[in-house]
Amino acid sequence: MVEKVRPAVVNINTERIVQGRVNDAFNPFFARYYQTRVPSLGSGVLISADGYIVTCAHVVAQAADPGVKVTLVDGSTLPAAILFSDEDADLALLKITRPEPFPFISTAQADLSPDLLGETVVAMGDPVGYQSSVSAGILSAKDRKVRTEDGSAEGLLQTDAAINPGNSGGALVDIEGKLAGICNAKLAGNAVEGIGFAIPGQKVSAWLADAIAIAKGQKPAPKPVALVDVLWDRFGVRFQTITPDLAESFNLPTTNGLLVADIDKGGPADLAGMQNGMVLVRVGNVTIINADSLPHQLRGVKKGDQVDFTIAVIEQQGSLVFRRSQLFQLIAR
Repeated sequence: MVEKVRPAVVNINTERIVQGRVNDAFNPFFARYYQTRVPSLGSGVLISADGYIVTCAHVVAQAADPGVKVTLVDGSTLPAAILFSDEDADLALLKITRPEPFPFISTAQADLSPDLLGETVVAMGDPVGYQSSVSAGILSAKDRKVRTEDGSAEGLLQTDAAINPGNSGGALVDIEGKLAGICNAKLAGNAVEGIGFAIPGQKVSAWLADAIAIAKGQKPAPKPVALVDVLWDRFGVRFQTITPDLAESFNLPTTNGLLVADIDKGGPADLAGMQNGMVLVRVGNVTIINADSLPHQLRGVKKGDQVDFTIAVIEQQGSLVFRRSQLFQLIAR
């Protein structure tokens, strides 16, 4: 089974841009921000003879030039085009080309693993850069929900097969080589062992049908929903970009963050005491520099979900300007 499936699992190598912050030890109101390129290693699965690849969206997120490269099991490397990426589903569709057909794993619904609890499953991918690694375990549970600092993911498979950084986007297959899921996460901690997660094959199959149709121009791509609109709908607060003029008007030391511009009366933000003129500096553990910094998982927030917003409150007393942070735990409506 491994020899049959392994050639269809590829290594994905891309550079991504990471934003960082360096605080000023002598002035807590100021900080320096920088961008740097870091290599991102992950895995992918060939799902057709003509070179379509499915992987996790977070593997190729924020890819920088020269883009994405795919290394096959024989060591050959090919450039890949990102055709479609869906951060909410954490899935992405890539394409590579060559004259010869590629080995692949079928994602047709009839060819998927039955996902029986306790069945043997094998995770294939490139953990921490070790290409074509194989680990075995069982299918431990189904329909799991995982919370992260950016949000949550639902409907996942749980397995005790070893899933490590770099396995993301790789294949989780049963003993017959049928696709059970796409590896995408694990729990980590001193007391945590053998808890990994995968996107179910049924969900991957349905997503791929739409993604390939969109890539071929047979179906229009869904219109993206702006996160600022999601925040208004769910929490009753609207944010706006801080321009230099606004920063000066509100005595803000920098243009980093998002300014509270409107509050829906009677909404979660209003009931929690949030007010116009405050500055959003963090959502969960994600630092907010501008609207692009908002975590995409906010799109999946449902009624009753709690999200932590850290707000900076600027106060002026005479010639002195004070800044304090306040945590608002808002429940989505």
